Amino acid sequence: MSIPTYIIGTGGLGRGVAETVKVISERDRNWTFLGFIDDDASVVGTYINGVKVVGDTEYLLGLNTMANVIIAIANPVVKAKIFEKLSLNKNLLYPNIIHPSVHLNSSIKMGIGNIISDNVAFSANVFVGDFSLIHFNCTIGHDVEIGDYSTMYPGANISGYVKLMEKCEIGSNACILPSQVVREEAIVGAGALVKSEVISKSIVVGAPAREIIRNK
Repeated sequence: MSIPTYIIGTGGLGRGVAETVKVISERDRNWTFLGFIDDDASVVGTYINGVKVVGDTEYLLGLNTMANVIIAIANPVVKAKIFEKLSLNKNLLYPNIIHPSVHLNSSIKMGIGNIISDNVAFSANVFVGDFSLIHFNCTIGHDVEIGDYSTMYPGANISGYVKLMEKCEIGSNACILPSQVVREEAIVGAGALVKSEVISKSIVVGAPAREIIRNK
């Protein structure tokens, strides 16, 4: 039976994920991409790269048959709010979207709803929670733990034994050295070099990384 698939988000990430879904669906005939979902009323009913924006998140809440949903949103807080809303509909499934270029060895454990983009490299004994984005060309070292709703932008390098707590954002080409902890809702700026613990809800930049702001 073909399972309808919807992508939440019509921005660059959503459009890129749609291309990955097309590649996956060519290999797995049980996936049928039916359209985008967006809460911006101005785009509902329009076409994005030839695919219709079929509705908003209320549309998904109204589905009474099984469907795959991909939350293609980079912002961790927004991702969490969307899932909290949609969790009311038990017909919705949240598959992991893994580009065919990515090799997952048997020691990697992963939850639901994650997006793993082209050319991500994993070492051994990595744990990824739910709804994280690991974007193009990231490297994930051995024994890394990645909390729910985290986002790693292109080229981020996560060394061995690093722990990323929930809702972290790691900027493009940032490097986190071994055994460091990045706590909840912290942001590591692009190109930063993290040599020590990053405090919850802080923003760090530079090499070595230093705190520039603490969010409330």
